[in-house]
Amino acid sequence: MVKGRKPKPTKLKMLEGNPGGRPLNENEPEYVLTKELMVEMIPDGLSFQGLKEWDRLCELLQGQGVVTDADINILQMYINTYDQYLEAQKIIKKSGLLVVNKKTGRIGSNPAINIAKDCTIQLIKMQAELGLTPSSRSRLQINNKPKWKSKTEMRLFGKKK
Repeated sequence: MVKGRKPKPTKLKMLEGNPGGRPLNENEPEYVLTKELMVEMIPDGLSFQGLKEWDRLCELLQGQGVVTDADINILQMYINTYDQYLEAQKIIKKSGLLVVNKKTGRIGSNPAINIAKDCTIQLIKMQAELGLTPSSRSRLQINNKPKWKSKTEMRLFGKKK
C-alpha cells in the first residue's frame, strides 16, 4: 500500500500555477460536466432546498471546470447528505433539543442532533474534496484565460520559472 498525500488532479495543479514545478500528467483523463448529465443525474426525492443547492453547485462547479462528469457521484452524495441535514434541522426546530422518551418518560437529547452532526462532518469532508471550503479555495488560482493552449504547451511550460 502506497502512503502519503493523495495526488492532486492536473487541472488543480494548473490552476495553482504548478507550485511544485514537477512535470504535469499529460495522460490524465479529461472529462467535462455537461448540462445534460447535470439534469439527468439529479438525485431522486430531493426537497426544494436540495434542488436549489444542486442547481447552484452544478453551475458553480461547472463554471470553474474543476468538477467533471466523473465527479457526479460525489455531487449526488453531497446533495443527499445536505438534504438529510436540512431534514434533521427541521425536526430539531419542531421538537427541540431535548425530547421525552415515550416508553421511559426520561428526557434526553433529540436523536436528530446526532444525524445533523454526522451530516455536518460528511458535508465538510465533501466540501473540501470539491474545493468549496475557504482553505481548499485558497490554494486555487483561477484565471479566465488558459495558461496553456495545448498539451504540448502545457508540457513545455508546465514548470514554474
